[in-house]
Amino acid sequence: MNNKILETVKSFDELSVNPEVFISPSKNFRSRIEFGYKNDCYTMMDGESQIFFSKSNVPIKMISNNMESILHDINCSKTLKNKLFGINYRSNNVTTICTLIYHRPLDEKWLLEIKDIEDKYKNIFFVGRSKGKIYGSSNEYWSNVMLSNENFWIKQDDESFFQPNFYLMPRMINFICKNLSIKYQSSNLLELYCGCGTFTLPLSKYFNYVFATENNRKAISHLHSSIKKNNFKNINIARLSDLETIEAFGGKTFRRLNNFDLKLYKFDTILVDPPRSGLSPESINFIKKFEQIIYISCNSETFFRDLKLLNKKINKSAIFDQFVNTRHIELIGILND
Repeated sequence: MNNKILETVKSFDELSVNPEVFISPSKNFRSRIEFGYKNDCYTMMDGESQIFFSKSNVPIKMISNNMESILHDINCSKTLKNKLFGINYRSNNVTTICTLIYHRPLDEKWLLEIKDIEDKYKNIFFVGRSKGKIYGSSNEYWSNVMLSNENFWIKQDDESFFQPNFYLMPRMINFICKNLSIKYQSSNLLELYCGCGTFTLPLSKYFNYVFATENNRKAISHLHSSIKKNNFKNINIARLSDLETIEAFGGKTFRRLNNFDLKLYKFDTILVDPPRSGLSPESINFIKKFEQIIYISCNSETFFRDLKLLNKKINKSAIFDQFVNTRHIELIGILND
């Protein structure tokens, strides 16, 4: 094990918990990756140093096998290079979106030249972004996630937040599904920070009813589409922040609830996947009332801080080395009374 895994295991030892550890391949594992662009090269920061390169084995193969050629095509065009500062990729190994980010408005000439490049690549679509505007091909696509012989379709776009490790994402979902307490299966699940539904959709198979909230308008729109495409009937969603969700459970009315009556349901289980800053004091006080808590975190410091504040028994836990060769790590804890 590397040092960051050993340090995280030690933190669990202090809580008398023995976590499962899931290691990522060191190559071709990232399905979402963002690069800078400078001096005709991709760029990334390595500590305080900027590194320049034309190819990387970090992204999944559909990206890594094409990124050098795409960079060459961009560099051959003065129009495409002009004030370009970022190149982002999203892929499910079937479809890839390459997003070019500019410090200038884009015009018809840009559209014609990017279309010429797009015609060279199978199932790779190019999008331009400039000052909030989108140019070029559709920036939306569907990912098919296979879990325990079941397929789930998840709609995303070039800015959607979703788990970036192509290898570990299904293992994270399977870990949760496998370790849910039988006592609470077929009850109801509340999910905060649901994003575009990476966990919402598969977990709905294990609960009678799911109510999921997310503050991002586009993510909620995509999740609506995914629920419809997967033909799920037991999921209700609303565009609410974590604090608005707490207020809704306290009786405050929101038009965004679409007349959904929370009082008709008893929620025993809650799933939270907060930002790196972790849970607010208000969220902690609200969440600790649930009998089963599923906590997903990308920040070990706030994760362990919040576990102590929640003061529940840690039934199952896991470490996922999603971000190979970095200090970052993903954690899951399943807590019960």
